[in-house]
Amino acid sequence: MRRLLRAASLLTASGMLLLATSGSATAGVSNQWALQKLRAKEAWKYTQGEGVTVAVLDTGVDATHPDLRGQVVPGKDFHRGTGDGTTDQHGHGTAMASLIAGTGNGSGRVLGLAPRARIYPMVTGTYGSSYSNAREAAIKHAIAQGIKVINISAGGTKDPQLAENSPEKAAIEEALRRDVVIVAAAGNDGLSTPNYPAAYPGVIAVTAVDKNGKPWAETQHGPWVTVAAPGVDIYAAEPGGKYDTGSGTSQATAYVSAT
Repeated sequence: MRRLLRAASLLTASGMLLLATSGSATAGVSNQWALQKLRAKEAWKYTQGEGVTVAVLDTGVDATHPDLRGQVVPGKDFHRGTGDGTTDQHGHGTAMASLIAGTGNGSGRVLGLAPRARIYPMVTGTYGSSYSNAREAAIKHAIAQGIKVINISAGGTKDPQLAENSPEKAAIEEALRRDVVIVAAAGNDGLSTPNYPAAYPGVIAVTAVDKNGKPWAETQHGPWVTVAAPGVDIYAAEPGGKYDTGSGTSQATAYVSAT
């Protein structure tokens, strides 16, 4: 409950986040509308994400990207079983990591909300597919590593019975007991159907809004959703020093994980 209250305190009446912890560089603010809406420059006066490690459960993270160089520590691959998560064949994890901890040092100058935080990459699937058994193992590993923030920019089952009986639920409950903050994407189906793991009690379920604070047409919605954040036309890093713009609750989730 305390976690949800802390999240709620960051909202305006319309559901848009106001503040986020971020880094000292400001080069990318002008080309990232979300940073302006989140009043990043104001937040950076107080905190820059120092000392915080965010576990990114995704497709891996390209640790050599200029906007992420020095930000990514070796993690673990729970999908293929080998590797440390510091490469990304699909791009999704790299994009999410850049929104959390990008430094703005690359040619595209992508800044995250917490550029002095560190990223701990854990591979739990491929683009468009995230596996509950891999997420379960990754969550347990994050607990063992003492990580206090877990970003899950992915969805799983919408079947409440499967969700109830999933070992992932027990791993999440253990993480919450240890005061780990878990942030997960609400989903991109445009429905009110609960999407797990976001819909598990205690998880911060994130929906997406545009630059006007209006809900994205494809975002999940409903009383099980915790918070809204920027998720439309979001500029982010891609593997190989590239950049792209995308929309979704994944991007919104990354911004919330950086708060």
